[in-house]
Amino acid sequence: LHLLSRRQRQMCIRDRLATALPAALPYFISILLLFTLSTFIDILGYDSRIAQNAQQYISAGEPVPTLQSLYRYILFNTEMGFLPLQLFAILMPVLLGFVLFRFMANKRTVNVFYSLGLTRRSLFMTRYLAGQLLLLLASLLPVAANLILNLAFFGSCRELWISAAAVLAALVVMSSLSFAVTCLLYTSDAADDLIGV
Repeated sequence: LHLLSRRQRQMCIRDRLATALPAALPYFISILLLFTLSTFIDILGYDSRIAQNAQQYISAGEPVPTLQSLYRYILFNTEMGFLPLQLFAILMPVLLGFVLFRFMANKRTVNVFYSLGLTRRSLFMTRYLAGQLLLLLASLLPVAANLILNLAFFGSCRELWISAAAVLAALVVMSSLSFAVTCLLYTSDAADDLIGV
């Protein structure tokens, strides 16, 4: 990247982001649905679920529990389990890696890129950084939305912040490692050139 002018670097990264966005959208949507939407449904649907059992509490002379009295926060629907979220965090970045580095499989496109004076290192780094940035944003936005939902409904607590940070870290680590391995395997020549082999 250091061989390109600042404007060329910006154009390369912007172009890679535009190329990778359609491949990153399924990851973002799946995390949003599996993580944030399930929490949203749990919080908003609590009153209707408790209304079914309200008569039990009333007949026993007990107050009907509120969601705030039962939980300090709801960050994830554990009934669904973590497996679907983990699968999407691992498999979708593989798709993103293939989309970003598919040009390496076609000799004509490789020749065109190299004839433009772009080095293997600059091609690899712009695509890699664009992919990692999209994965970070696709992980950060649903966690932030979930955090805002919890703050609005339950208020702030230390455990909420720690749990949100842990979930974000897990999503970022899983997706980043999956993407990095895919990129390195798919572009072994670029990786060899990058590390100087």
